[in-house]
Amino acid sequence: MAIALDGTSFGTTEVDGTQLTWTHIVAGDNRLLVVGVPIAHNTIRVQSVTYAGSALTFIAGTTNTVSAPDTYVGLWYILAPNIGTNTVAVNYDGTLDNLGGGAISYTDVAQTGNPEGSITGTVSGTAGTVTVTTVADNSWVVDAVHNSDNQALTVGAGQTERLEFRVALATSEGAMSDEGPVTPAGAVAMSWTSIGTDQWAMVAASFAPVGGGGTTVTTAGWKSLMGVGR
Repeated sequence: MAIALDGTSFGTTEVDGTQLTWTHIVAGDNRLLVVGVPIAHNTIRVQSVTYAGSALTFIAGTTNTVSAPDTYVGLWYILAPNIGTNTVAVNYDGTLDNLGGGAISYTDVAQTGNPEGSITGTVSGTAGTVTVTTVADNSWVVDAVHNSDNQALTVGAGQTERLEFRVALATSEGAMSDEGPVTPAGAVAMSWTSIGTDQWAMVAASFAPVGGGGTTVTTAGWKSLMGVGR
């Protein structure tokens, strides 16, 4: 089976708070939901992320501390999230004055052995790149980035930008993208550029499809192919 995009969503607010919520719609089989959370703050981080009340698992995160406020981004996931329209909730360990986060869901993702791997990176400049290695053929790579300048971001070649949203008023921008199917399996560079020289925080993870990228043949399908029972 082949992984396919199911849906995207994001939430932002300029109201001080310890929680950010928004709704996301999930459908289909063999589901995956990935949530990216950028934060522009020196000490406050994410306490938990939930969808329909179920906890997501933290994949990885990183902080660029070149200049204040810190540029942080983290990535969370859940397999088999509830079908329907439900609430994504990001809970922080302190009060923030600007909040932002995004979610992407997929279908036909293997329900065991995922994520295959992840990588984080920080850099200062007009561009940022992290490279993650996929394991199964036809895997997909999902990333989240946080850039310290409030400017439009440009996704790298081969990637599809899915989300871009303000993280902190007039100071920083968050975004998410994906690339897939990746075949043959191997190193995949996830990159972004901006018009200014800024600090980047980046995280990416790879996810394998149902069947590891192979084709599933049912008993009926096998009989048809072999001419059995005709």
